[in-house]
Amino acid sequence: MENGRDSVSCVLIGDDNVGKSCLVKVLTDGKFLKEVSKTIQESYSKLVVFREKCINLIIHETAGEDKYKILRSLWYSGSDIAIICFSTVDRASFENIFSKWLPEITQYFKGKPILLVGTKSDLKKGSVKNPLQRRSSIVSFNEGCRAAEEIGAAFYLECSSRKDSQSVWNVFEKSIELTFLPQQFQLKKKKINKTCSIQ
Repeated sequence: MENGRDSVSCVLIGDDNVGKSCLVKVLTDGKFLKEVSKTIQESYSKLVVFREKCINLIIHETAGEDKYKILRSLWYSGSDIAIICFSTVDRASFENIFSKWLPEITQYFKGKPILLVGTKSDLKKGSVKNPLQRRSSIVSFNEGCRAAEEIGAAFYLECSSRKDSQSVWNVFEKSIELTFLPQQFQLKKKKINKTCSIQ
């Protein structure tokens, strides 16, 4: 990283209603949105400090519907890192990582780092009243780690926009780190995969 101001461009992808907008708003505005309007394409910019350097963090939030695939592809070429989001209390959004988002990333985003993020971690306890249904819908941390390894993501992180703003910052801090420290990316990837292994 050179002296002065640098920039990092992130593209945020994932199914609709997994919490992408809330993730961005907590970072940029410092508050959780109880009601969020539908996003098709939105870009945000925020100055942050990373290792005593001022970074212009640019975030491109995208819609998750198939009809917006071409629009999403426009953000891939100019982005440094892709953040794939799914809800930890919505297994369908987790399964779409493999059936929908991995093929798209493979097509449009080759050779750049990927971060896998499980959102709404605060809802894992008591998210569904029926215990059997709750167990089947919740995605465990170890499942997220295995998924990250399978799709070639550098890290898997969980966050809660509603309850834990620090976890939101951790997502974007990791994005900056993976962009500016590519040599450490491979070492850290091996370390996190080992840490996430099932016992």
